[in-house]
Amino acid sequence: MLSYITICRHAKRDILYSSKTAHNLNLGVTVASIWLAASAAFAPTFAFGYDLYTIRHKCIVTSVHILTAILAFSNVKRTPGQIIQGAIDSIWKASPNFDDPNSSLFATAAIGLLWFTILPIISPYPLATVPTILGKRLSRPASAFTFLGSIICYRLKDGDCGSDFFERGYEHDNIDSVIMKKQVKSEKMMIKMLRYGLGIGSGFHLTLIILKLIGVDGGGLLFAGRGLWEVYPAMLAVPFATGMSMVVHAIICLAAL
Repeated sequence: MLSYITICRHAKRDILYSSKTAHNLNLGVTVASIWLAASAAFAPTFAFGYDLYTIRHKCIVTSVHILTAILAFSNVKRTPGQIIQGAIDSIWKASPNFDDPNSSLFATAAIGLLWFTILPIISPYPLATVPTILGKRLSRPASAFTFLGSIICYRLKDGDCGSDFFERGYEHDNIDSVIMKKQVKSEKMMIKMLRYGLGIGSGFHLTLIILKLIGVDGGGLLFAGRGLWEVYPAMLAVPFATGMSMVVHAIICLAAL
């Protein structure tokens, strides 16, 4: 989200409208914000029956996420039909770009994060707490951020595609070379921010899980104590899913280097 805010602050308005990267990102933020608004407004449905907020808090949080969704979607200059067609096309274009050595890693990470977006929604406790390890109350709402990470990985698999502007129908004779260079520069700036932002976020998440496992929070696999088993029983109850989520985040860290 910090990468998205930075892009919105520094990217020119025409870039936010025309860029393939910004288009995908704005759609992802729209969907994520709607999900977060719903999870705040109908908390018991998303949090295994827990009613987390007061009425006032629900109204404020829901309003903020709805406004964020409206703001992001206002930068998507596509008709509903074009959005649906683009989503279908994206499925058939999910294969990596083999000209970029990191493309296969990002493509794998995109599929992995998409799966871990769906997993908490359709699974019972304790499997629903993976990959965020946030417990019953927040794991399902946090799927919004996992989904956004999947969208970013999907875009990053294509690498620094400066040719995006020509793929959208621009011709050399119809666009000033100086303007084109600025557009390509802005596109590459967005790619760089998203790549580093996702890599840093995944690195922090992976580090936090490892610290939990070794026992810095009252004991674990390395340090004496029962903290790991007492505080994080859900994570230990589904070791395969937990391990796979760590693999996906490790792949992102490797690809972002």
